[in-house]
Amino acid sequence: MDGVNWWSLADPWADPLLPVDATVMAGLTLGIALVLAVSAAPRLIRASGFDRMDWLWVGVATLLALALRLGGESRVPGWINGHGYRFLASLLHSPPMGADFHGNGPWAFYGTLLAFLPRRVSTILAIQAVASALMVPACWALARAFLANRAAARWTALLAATLPGFVYFGASEERLVIGLLPLVLAPALAAGAAATRSPLALLAAAAMAAAAAQFQPFLLLSPMAVGLVLIVRADGRKLLWSPWSVAAVALFAGLAAEPAGQALRNLMSGTGPAGIWVPGAQPWMNALLLPATHDNVGPTGNVFLNLRVTPLVFPLAMVLGFVALHRRRATVPAAWALLALGLLFVSVALLPGRMNTVRLQLPAQPWFLVLAGAGLAAATRCLAHRMPQVGFLAPGAVRDGLAACGGLVLLVASIACAPGPMFQVFGPQRERRVIEAGLADAPSGCVVLWSSMTRKSGTNLPLWIGREEDRYLQWGAVRDFDAPSPPFPPCTLYVRPLACHDRAVRVEGDPGNGIRAECAHLEEHLAPLTPVHMERVLAEPDCLREFPTEPVEIGVWAVGPRNEVPAPRTQ
Repeated sequence: MDGVNWWSLADPWADPLLPVDATVMAGLTLGIALVLAVSAAPRLIRASGFDRMDWLWVGVATLLALALRLGGESRVPGWINGHGYRFLASLLHSPPMGADFHGNGPWAFYGTLLAFLPRRVSTILAIQAVASALMVPACWALARAFLANRAAARWTALLAATLPGFVYFGASEERLVIGLLPLVLAPALAAGAAATRSPLALLAAAAMAAAAAQFQPFLLLSPMAVGLVLIVRADGRKLLWSPWSVAAVALFAGLAAEPAGQALRNLMSGTGPAGIWVPGAQPWMNALLLPATHDNVGPTGNVFLNLRVTPLVFPLAMVLGFVALHRRRATVPAAWALLALGLLFVSVALLPGRMNTVRLQLPAQPWFLVLAGAGLAAATRCLAHRMPQVGFLAPGAVRDGLAACGGLVLLVASIACAPGPMFQVFGPQRERRVIEAGLADAPSGCVVLWSSMTRKSGTNLPLWIGREEDRYLQWGAVRDFDAPSPPFPPCTLYVRPLACHDRAVRVEGDPGNGIRAECAHLEEHLAPLTPVHMERVLAEPDCLREFPTEPVEIGVWAVGPRNEVPAPRTQ
């Protein structure tokens, strides 16, 4: 059929934006970081004094985190439809390739794992959930890096397990879920290096910071976290002036050279995610501890202070923790360092959009969580001290336990009253569910067509569907205002995605009061169309999207003869 770009395993019509050797370099960086961290870990764990109560808190919180991320519906794609679709399709069914402006870390990470594990979406989602759950012990280590307070570290671990933004994206394909781990582990390793005088741990911290930079351009700022944790620690300030610090800086510079060059090109050309690194004055003001504002596409500003996204106990505990850390002179620098790091990663991620804003600000959350953990630790300590020391309350352990239970009740009640996006699904996930249902019974050899809508970004579909061992569907994107001519193959299907209802960036002459002109033109030339599976869904807008407020009709239709097309289903 003329006018169709056929999607093959090599995906020739979506060329990589970065060279393949960048993926190789990203893989080398991840490998070096892992080897150095594992080599340094035994000595650091022995020096950390990880006691039985720490094991209990961190272990229970990690299991809770895993259950929350695996217990709900998968969030695929996590935000703008086409980005997640293309990402997953290229991981599952493309040869090694360059990634995109976000960096090549995900391709290097999954390229290695999927060489040994089943190449399925469920495999990727399981890995994502495990990586997100591992943020619990990582955040415990981060809190211990900045604060000596064990209770603060334990509460930080529990907060990391239940933060709605972490739970939501932990059940998605979002690449930052993996990138957060090296971001958080880098300062934790640096603190361990300062405590044990271990050059190996310091080099591991530098390599981890470089590994984080492979997942998003603004994670090139990760060395600032390493530097600040060394500055706020007395033993760290001594390490700053050692020759090993120079070696660590050189190691980071060498491993992060490729993503740094890409980010610089982004800034100079005004393209890619690094293009939002220079916000105006008002976004900066919103980022400086002001709650997020709301408009028709969701939040801007600091989403940790946005009560539609984050339960009330989290920002309240953060403020309390910041104040509590000022009660002792030794912890004042840590309070300001944590706040500065959180605001830094907010200020470079102010692009408006519903879950897109939450996604971009994921790197800001760990620093706020440590402050919140300190706040809950201070609150429960105060509660324990105010309990009468009589009868069964006389032992301090009993009062501490009751105070901890009070903190747990407060946390659970706050999340139950306002869980934010923890278990929500939005338009992108509903679209994938509808398309999966419409193609579930399509036999092998079916042709699946959709309008490419090249004026818009992120209009792909879940192209991994129909790539099973016993079934193969041929996907084809019809170029704008082209239309394949009959006769069509015996089994030809047409998909109308949510993008057909997107009113943003319309072609000239499109009135914007129905489906997009590109889709209407294609459907007119494919007629008659017979429904196979269609639904009316609410399409909440995300970044760069503009949908009607009422439910819209999406689904799968049969084109031409029906002898090999599955029976219609509607909902």
